[in-house]
Amino acid sequence: MGLVILLVVDQQFEPSNEKGKLARKVAGVSKAFGFQELNISLANVKINAERLTEFIVAMRSADKPNRQILLEKTLQNMT
Repeated sequence: MGLVILLVVDQQFEPSNEKGKLARKVAGVSKAFGFQELNISLANVKINAERLTEFIVAMRSADKPNRQILLEKTLQNMT
């Protein structure tokens, strides 16, 4: 399967909120087993999983003005 990054987000941003009652119940069962609704599969992506994880963590803790700077810096390092 490859590497997968599981994203824990506020409930208001979970994909099941846009779906019907059945999808929300299935999502609840999945959560009971420790799964998340938002996942990034890296199986078919050529990327350093550790660097991507570091980027996600940095973006999460950065304030809004610094997010753009962090994104630009990361994009420059990719080329």
